Amino acid sequence: MVIVDNLYMGNKKEHKCGSEILQGRYQGQKISSIVKKEKIDVINHHAAQISVPDSVKHPAFDADINIKGTINLLEAARENKIRKFILSPAAARFTAQK
Repeated sequence: MVIVDNLYMGNKKEHKCGSEILQGRYQGQKISSIVKKEKIDVINHHAAQISVPDSVKHPAFDADINIKGTINLLEAARENKIRKFILSPAAARFTAQK
C-alpha cells in the first residue's frame, strides 16, 4: 500500500499497516507515474481540504486540492487502466465565530 499525502492538515502519523508514505503535492503526470511505478490497482481517494474558513480565505487553493486533485487522480486511473476508484466524500466542519 502506498499513501500520497501533502500533510497539510498535520504531521506524519505512524501507520500500523506498514504503508509507504509519499509526502508532497503530486499533480498530473507525476501522480500517473507513481501509479504506474507502484503498480497500483485500486485508488482510494480521501484527500480534501476540509476547512470551511480556509476555503473562503483561499478558494483557489481549495479548488486546486479538491477539484484539480480529484481530476488528476481520475486521469491517472484512466491512463493506467485502473478498474477501481473509490471516492470518499469529505466532511467539513464549520464553527461560527462571533
